[in-house]
Amino acid sequence: MRIAIMQPYLFPYLGYFQLMHAADKFLLLDDVNYINRGWVNRNNILVNDKPFRFTLPLQKVSQHKKINETMIAADEKWKKKFMATLQAAYHQSPYFDEVFEMIKSIITSGELSLSIFLQNSLEKIVAYIGMETPMISVGSAETASSLKGQERILDLCLANKAEEYINLPGGKSLYNPVEFTNRNVRLLFIEPHFPVYTQPRQQAFVPGLSIIDILMNNSRESVLAMIKDYDIVPG
Repeated sequence: MRIAIMQPYLFPYLGYFQLMHAADKFLLLDDVNYINRGWVNRNNILVNDKPFRFTLPLQKVSQHKKINETMIAADEKWKKKFMATLQAAYHQSPYFDEVFEMIKSIITSGELSLSIFLQNSLEKIVAYIGMETPMISVGSAETASSLKGQERILDLCLANKAEEYINLPGGKSLYNPVEFTNRNVRLLFIEPHFPVYTQPRQQAFVPGLSIIDILMNNSRESVLAMIKDYDIVPG
């Protein structure tokens, strides 16, 4: 069993889905504190050839609250403005109609729990692409949430009977491979490959945007091929 563990993010970038694909089970770490100015409730799309930051509005946001304790603001104006921005930016993209409708169904769902909203949005995107990795909320299970950092990750690995734990390259500085070996868990990392693809009104390719940008401009089959394009290396 190989697991990956990540906080739930809003329409994350390609590497997030590559990590998900590389795992047998994907755990959403939603019982940790919300981090302001992180990627939990914001991301970038392409507007007029430049990255445009959008942020899902929250109620009484606090870094002392866990992600699964945080609520979304019931802001109809934001929903309409975001969908209008999306339409203006991508209406000429080849897969606009189907992707726009999927994003609209997510944004207008009425769900106010941030954690549930994010999980639902990830599940819809994964289903659209055709991935099958099981996705589980950590906050909905009985886990030792008082543990922090590496110890929490190892505890979750053991609770899920994982032989391997895989993470993105940014996690290399966070973990000690010896500690994983001592718990009979193999530490792995993916090395993502990020393709260049056609973007609307593109002058110079803009990398690292939300999965929305990739979905608007590429077929499901092409997106799945991009997601599968990574290497796995030992920690």
